[in-house]
Amino acid sequence: MSETTTGAGATRPGGKGRPTPKRSEAREAYLRERKGLGPARGSGTLTGRAGRKQARQERVVAQRQMRVDMRSADVSKLPPREQVPQRIIARDVVDARKVTIGALLLPIMVIFFAAFFLRSPGLSSLLGLISYILIFGLIIDTTVISRKVRRLTRERAPGTPISGHAFYIFQRSIQPRKLRMPAPRVGRGEPLPLLPGERRH
Repeated sequence: MSETTTGAGATRPGGKGRPTPKRSEAREAYLRERKGLGPARGSGTLTGRAGRKQARQERVVAQRQMRVDMRSADVSKLPPREQVPQRIIARDVVDARKVTIGALLLPIMVIFFAAFFLRSPGLSSLLGLISYILIFGLIIDTTVISRKVRRLTRERAPGTPISGHAFYIFQRSIQPRKLRMPAPRVGRGEPLPLLPGERRH
């Protein structure tokens, strides 16, 4: 005769073997994984439908928490890839600039498409020419910023890889300031803040 267990810790026959993790537990697992600490104690691996459901819930919570972290200007809350000194410096240099050519590109493109649908050939040609000039200027601007980022990285974070950041700078330059993620931690025209653990000379 089989025994039936009742109570808070009951397990139904054919059940998944453990309750679905709470949102706080899934968030803890995400934070531990982000810090390289491995899975939280007591976490198990489920299989079948229960395992897929658990993985989906943990993935949703992790993605939601990552979006919250990416909106933060606190470097310590960001994913590891965004805590690399080179990326921090690149973001700070772009965000500290008073005027960026990339900020003008998107409005011009919106006006360009509006003129296209309004069937105004003259205005479309003019805006198209302006767009090409802005794109060329943005390439030059990105090159200038990239060189500055490489120089600052060598000075402030010796030994950090300094390649492969031009597209990152380009992408951030064309984004409206309010939509940039991670959020800017420096205002326009302000001095660049220190890196985590850096001391002012």
